[in-house]
Amino acid sequence: MTEEDYNFAQAYNAYAEEYDVDHQTMAQIYLESMASTLQQIHMTDLKEDYDNLTSLLASDYPLGLSLDFYRRIAWEGLQDSEAFNFLIANDPEEYQKIIETVALEREHGGKKDSNICPR
Repeated sequence: MTEEDYNFAQAYNAYAEEYDVDHQTMAQIYLESMASTLQQIHMTDLKEDYDNLTSLLASDYPLGLSLDFYRRIAWEGLQDSEAFNFLIANDPEEYQKIIETVALEREHGGKKDSNICPR
């Protein structure tokens, strides 16, 4: 890491801490890439779990685990953000889908893959 990178990281961390914006920034800028990355990792590195979960959730996701599934999983980690509160207030249907998706994943995810950390 260069000195310039280090100075940026320090400045951003100080700003984020003062204004509590880390999760807000993630929700606004990185949600789509987080969802896409989760999907790719699940499909390739955790293939056994992906296949098992796809089968178990076939009635809820008949076309397979969509990017929406992974986007909703990503939202779980952003619950403390203003963006999440905005979503709750302005899209209660999507909020409910997030709750349902997270519950399904917690109930069925990682059942057969020994690489998954126990919940």
